[in-house]
Parts: sequence; structure tokens; C-alpha cells
Amino acid sequence: MKKVIFISALIFLVSCSTDDSITTDGFEPISEKYPFDDLNPEVETSYWELNYALVKGRDDFDEEIIVQNGVICVDAEEELCQEEFRNLKPEFGFAPSCLPGLCFFYLKYQADGQNHLVGSKAELLQFLGDINTKDEALLWVRANDYYFRINDIDAGAIKEVNSNFELIVLKTVSYCTPVQSNRYHLLIKSNGEIEVLKEEVFSVDENSCV
Repeated sequence: MKKVIFISALIFLVSCSTDDSITTDGFEPISEKYPFDDLNPEVETSYWELNYALVKGRDDFDEEIIVQNGVICVDAEEELCQEEFRNLKPEFGFAPSCLPGLCFFYLKYQADGQNHLVGSKAELLQFLGDINTKDEALLWVRANDYYFRINDIDAGAIKEVNSNFELIVLKTVSYCTPVQSNRYHLLIKSNGEIEVLKEEVFSVDENSCV
């Protein structure tokens, strides 16, 4: 009788473990470092660009334009307009990383002859509106402190489900003794709400700090 109870308990534990594990069925791996080309912002713009900034010092950034769309300074004196737009920089952006240093993303755009900055998570969602493309979903999870690996379906994957998006991504949950990253199966709804469907430990380094 005790043997039967033990076997039943073991089967129950194994089945629970299997049910709780994250699987990659139906997902496709993320194949680009910056998969953000297909943005369809709700805000009407004549030009916008997504920038990656590596902070070297106060007001000193190394910048890279990740993606751009439209025609810059379409209704303005081009040289002056472009200079003003180039000099438009935030104090801080979204999706900060690069510890112990600092890097982040930010957007800037032109609309109705005016320059605008998108330098926070709330401003990004206002700019995007509904999350309706895979690239928007990926940018939105980055803005919420998740990250992904390239060409590694177990640590960076996405699929579309009923006009929403499911992702497999990572997040650092402890930065010092231990450094720990967890893996998440997320549901991204069109309004930007993020639901954690599953979570599990991905990696642990007991003797390190970032």
C-alpha cells in the first residue's frame, strides 16, 4: 500500500513539474538584435526614429539610430530644423541596461512641425497605442525590463495568438550574490498589459555581482 501511495505521489509531482515548465511549441526564435522595424505608431508623424544611447558622461552619449521612418524636416528650413532635431536628447530613456554603466533606448519624432521626445515607458505606450505587431510587442517587453537572446528559442521567442502576443524572454531578478535571471512565458495584450503565464529560474551565479 505504501508503495502504491509513493508511486502515485511521484507521478503527481512529475506531472506538475511538466505542466509548469515553459515549452517553445508554436514559437519562433528572435533572430535580430534590434527587431523593431515594424512599428505602427498611433501618433501621426512626418518622421520618427528609435535611438540606442550609451551614456559616457553628463550630456555625453554614443548614439545609434536603430530604425527611422518618414521624411525629416519636411515643412521646415532643413539645416536649422535638422540641427534642432539632432540636439533633442532626453536625460533618461526606457529599457535601461549596461550595468554598471548605463544605456537606454529613446524615440523622437516630428509632428505638425514640432519636435517631440519619447523618453519613458508611459510615453512609449502613448506613442505606440495598441500593440499590434510583433516588433511593437518586443520593444514593449524591452521597455518593461525583460530581454531576449538572439537565435536561442529557449531564451527569446514570440508567437501571435488571437491578436495578442506570447513571448519567451528573460529578466534579471537579482544583481548580486546571486546574480539570477528568470525565464518568463508572457502574454502581451493589445493595450500593453503584460500577464506572466509561467516563470522559472534560468540561471544563477552565487558568487557574482553586476
